[in-house]
Amino acid sequence: MNKNLFKPLVLITLLSMFLLVACIPEDPEESKGIFYEVQTGNTSMYLLGSVHVGKEDMYPLDEEVEKAFKQSQVLGLELDTKNIDEMEIAGQVLHFAKYHDGSLATDLLPEEEFQNAADIIGVQPQMLNQFKPWYITMTLSNIAAEEAGYSSKYGVEEYFIQQAEDKEIIGLETVVDQIATFELLSNESQELYFEETLNNIEGTKDQMDELITLWRQGDSAAFAQMRKETLEQAPTPSLELHQRALLDERDKKMAETLHHILKEDSGRTYFVVVGAMHLVGENSIVDHLNQKGYEVNSVY
Repeated sequence: MNKNLFKPLVLITLLSMFLLVACIPEDPEESKGIFYEVQTGNTSMYLLGSVHVGKEDMYPLDEEVEKAFKQSQVLGLELDTKNIDEMEIAGQVLHFAKYHDGSLATDLLPEEEFQNAADIIGVQPQMLNQFKPWYITMTLSNIAAEEAGYSSKYGVEEYFIQQAEDKEIIGLETVVDQIATFELLSNESQELYFEETLNNIEGTKDQMDELITLWRQGDSAAFAQMRKETLEQAPTPSLELHQRALLDERDKKMAETLHHILKEDSGRTYFVVVGAMHLVGENSIVDHLNQKGYEVNSVY
């Protein structure tokens, strides 16, 4: 049974659609990430915009990031994967990912392209056919990232989980919060999402390299532009609805959770890691916190 098909999803937010064309310089010596801090009363909070996959040579991160993490007592993540049973996560994902009404992926997808996807994933077509196209597409994206040399084992969240030791770990969301957004995709959008990913799979390495370099440079403006384009240039209404749920709606909820933490003023230092695009641009976590009266400052 192919492990890529059934491993828990840490969402790679439509990486195949980030068609970056800028000329990107070489990686910096240390990875900065998108990094902010906010102080209220006796409580400090650091917000690090992450990438969910990476390479070993991305670490250690910039000294400001490493120092802030060492000073913190609490590690906040989108999803507390350390303290959630993997089988429970897989079960929740599969509840949304599989058809339960007798439908098949090939009801939407061309047979030849579907077969190509099954070959890439390494499973029998009959097994793959039980899954919705959006999930097949996410699996293709995961495999393409791995073949490009990027692994969730070296994702930023995993890096900090491994060093958390006696720090408290909290999750800002549930698996359902993340995965349910894909239920908003129409059949048309799922087919388009699948075809775009499959047709561009050979360009994944270049796209990933550019994306990771921008992240290592701490280029918040580039990520803000990606967020803007992702929302404004969605090719179908349901893709736009999905993207707004994936970004705007989740960011509002996570910002509300962080607001309550800051409002409690426990006197502790929090180190919060979320995907980079959740911290930049309009309706992001940082934007919501600013609107609530907090002064959120870039560390760099």
